[in-house]
Amino acid sequence: MNKHLFIAVTTDLNTDQRMQKTALSLHRAGYIVHLLGRKLPQSQALSSTPYTQSRLNLWFHKGPLFYAEFNLRLWLFALIARADAFTAVDTDSLPALRLAALMRRKPLIWDAHEIFTGVPELARRPFVRRFWQLIEQLLLPGIRHSYTVSEGVAEWYAKRHGLCMQLVYNMPLAQNPTPQAGGSAYLLYQGAVNVGRGLPTLLQTLSRHHLPLVIAGGGGILQTLKDEVRRLKLEDRVTFTGSLQPDSLRALTRDAFIGLNLLDGESPNYRHSLANRFFDFVQAGIPQISMNFESYRRFNDQFEVAILLDSTDADSVSQAILNLVNDPDLYNRLRHQCRVAAEQWSWEATCEPVLLSIYRNATHAHATINS
Repeated sequence: MNKHLFIAVTTDLNTDQRMQKTALSLHRAGYIVHLLGRKLPQSQALSSTPYTQSRLNLWFHKGPLFYAEFNLRLWLFALIARADAFTAVDTDSLPALRLAALMRRKPLIWDAHEIFTGVPELARRPFVRRFWQLIEQLLLPGIRHSYTVSEGVAEWYAKRHGLCMQLVYNMPLAQNPTPQAGGSAYLLYQGAVNVGRGLPTLLQTLSRHHLPLVIAGGGGILQTLKDEVRRLKLEDRVTFTGSLQPDSLRALTRDAFIGLNLLDGESPNYRHSLANRFFDFVQAGIPQISMNFESYRRFNDQFEVAILLDSTDADSVSQAILNLVNDPDLYNRLRHQCRVAAEQWSWEATCEPVLLSIYRNATHAHATINS
C-alpha cells in the first residue's frame, strides 16, 4: 500500500520551488503526497500538479495572530488528514504538526530551510526571537528524522538541540541552458527582498558600470527599494519583476550576465546559509558574485563558479562587477566551470536520492515498530 505524506509550509506553493521539487520526487517514488501552504492576498490559482495541494486562506497574514491562526488551523486539518507521516517545514509549522504526530502516533519529519531564530528580521525583536527559541527547545528534541539545506545549519541545530540532520541541498532541477540572448545582459538578484541581502548597496554601484539591475522577488523592503530607486532617478536602470513562477524565473536567469548573492554575515542564518540562487545561477550557466562564507567556499573550491567577497560594501561589489565585465578570460572561465558543475549540482543527481532515503527510513521504521 502506498504511503500518504502530509507536508505543510507557510509559503505560497506556486513560487516555492523547493517544496515543488520535494513533492514531485516523493510522488514519483510512489508516495501519495498532500502539500499544504497558505493563500496570500496576491496569490494566483494553484498550478496543476500530479500530487494534491491546498492552501489555508487566513484572516491574518503576519505577526503573532498569523502564526497562532495558522498553527491552530493546521493542527485541526492534520488531525483528520490521511497521513502515514507528517513533515513540518521550518519552525513556524512545527507546533501544529509535532502535536498532531504525537496524538496520531505518526512519524514526524522536520525540513529546516534556515536557522529560523537567526534571521535578520528577529535581530531587533528579542522577545519574538526568544519565543521561537523556546518553541525549538520544547519541540525539536526527540525528532528522529530531519534534514536541512547546508552543513552550517545542520551543525547549528546539532550543537543546540542534538539533532542529527541529513543534507538535502536546495539545488535546482537539471537544465540545458541556451546561450545568452544578444543585448539582454543585466545583473540579477532573485529571492526574497529582505534586509541583509545587499540590495541597497547594489543601487549604489550602478553609477560605476553600465549594466542594468533586475530584482526578481518580493519581500519586506520592496517598497523601500522602489522609493530609493525613484529618489536616485534610476528607474531606467532597475527593474522589479515581483515574485515569478519557476519557469519564468529560469528564463530570466538564463539571460542574465551576472548573478548576485550578497548576504550580511552578522546574521547567523545568512552566515550558515546555502541559498538556492547560488545553484540556480550555476544551472543557468552564469557567473556570480557571492559571499566568502564556508558553505559557498566549499562548493566554489570544487568548481570555480563565483567571485567570493568578504564584504558587501559598494567598493568591493563594484570592483567584482567590473572584473567580470572587463576580463573576458575570467568571465568565460567561470562560465565554463558553471557548465561542468551543473552536471553534478542538480536536484536529481545529488538531492533526490538523499530525500527518498529519509522518507523511506522514516515510514519503514514506523511501520516496523507498529507491526
